[in-house]
Amino acid sequence: MGVEPATEQPEIELLVACMNRREPPPVLARFAQGAERPALLVINQCTTIEPPPDIELPGVRMYSMRERGVSRSRNRALERARGKLLAIVDEDIEYLPGALETLRRGFAAHPRAAVVTFQFVVRETGKPSKRYAPGPFEHGRLSAASVTSFEITLRRALAGHLRFDERFGLGAALTSGEENIWLQDVLRHGLPAGYFPEPLCDHPGLTSGHRGWTEVEARTKGALLRRMYPTAWPAMLGGFCLLKYPLYRQHMSAPRFLATALSGARDLSDG
Repeated sequence: MGVEPATEQPEIELLVACMNRREPPPVLARFAQGAERPALLVINQCTTIEPPPDIELPGVRMYSMRERGVSRSRNRALERARGKLLAIVDEDIEYLPGALETLRRGFAAHPRAAVVTFQFVVRETGKPSKRYAPGPFEHGRLSAASVTSFEITLRRALAGHLRFDERFGLGAALTSGEENIWLQDVLRHGLPAGYFPEPLCDHPGLTSGHRGWTEVEARTKGALLRRMYPTAWPAMLGGFCLLKYPLYRQHMSAPRFLATALSGARDLSDG
């Protein structure tokens, strides 16, 4: 099966967030010419260049706009998506050989799921990016908090109407956690979300969701926990501060970290 025409509904569509590009990023580079390829939908946020003309070709669409924020980019993609199965994509990932069949098998293993999450590997080493569960399972509130954005795929008919919280994510004041909030909202709406224990793609080095234990990071964590756990967030925040103390203690004291995180949680409620 070749590329789906842009006017038809593709089976699988990649929703790519990128910035300041004049042409689509090379996300499809590992798919052999003439082989089956997914459709590509690119949202190109332009902050340093003039937005190029939109592209609408068979199998490839790119829309450029003057705005900033990865959550906004994800939402623009969800509004324009056509595929039956959608994958959340960053421009610097590359899909592994057999990725489309892996994706299909993941949804076959979770036939009722609105969302299926997968693994990714570190490009430089070929090793899993973190410690993953060895077998499939259905996500709960805690496991949903550790998912990375480009591990997420979804059935558009079931979860495509849900939107990312634009207060969170790169380009926003609260710089991470947008994918975890979105997945929590999926569960809050009573939609099943499953995990499939195989990698779809690779990514170079560390992801951009965590950029050191700064005051911005502490405020973000406080706001994130309040957003994800509206009633239990004080206990979750206390546990988080204790658990992560060995990581942030070289940057700030525990009382300062807690006070800054509480400020982030309070500011979110005021907003």
